[in-house]
Amino acid sequence: MSLIYEKIPLAIDIEALRDHFLKTVQPLPAVFQSDAFGGWSVLSSNGDYKDGWHLGHKLYQTPGMTREELLKAAKAAGLSSTMLFNRPTEIHTGPMADLVRQISEKGLNPRRARIIILKAGKASSWHRDGADDAYAVRLPVPIITNSGCLFEIETKDGIISEHLPADGSAYLIKVNRVHRVINHGDTDRINFVTNIYDTNRTSKDHRLSIHAF
Repeated sequence: MSLIYEKIPLAIDIEALRDHFLKTVQPLPAVFQSDAFGGWSVLSSNGDYKDGWHLGHKLYQTPGMTREELLKAAKAAGLSSTMLFNRPTEIHTGPMADLVRQISEKGLNPRRARIIILKAGKASSWHRDGADDAYAVRLPVPIITNSGCLFEIETKDGIISEHLPADGSAYLIKVNRVHRVINHGDTDRINFVTNIYDTNRTSKDHRLSIHAF
């Protein structure tokens, strides 16, 4: 049993998804937040794949920040609610659209879905993507990876690391914990990642009350 993720059953043709990325997504210029991290939006607020690459996670880094405090800070910074990132973009076609459809049919309400690239030899900063008391869950599907790619979380007992293989598996991960991703390999890592809201009680450990959605 993993301390980082919960697997969720989806019928993913990983070869078809990888082929779609290589032929349809990769030729488009990626949007980069840093020299390590960037990508393409699958679901955005305006239907453009370049939308949704703001640095809103910087708001979450104050220890003890509550959900209400975060919402006020996001509004002051002019950031849109994640719930508004539900419009299909140019790359929401073929196997990518089928993946989003499956996630929706599971009652997981995908929002701000993206294809994220982590460059070879790079790492994200240690950060969290939600306030302490917030529901903050993401669903990654590795598309292209290598054995040196790790998802790491900080715990009171130290750092826990997991490698997520590109074998068609989908995972649920709470991202309001301090975490990072690191690529020790010499090839780029490509993941599909979406925020989810499990109002259908599909998962075991990542459920959300319908009244909070």
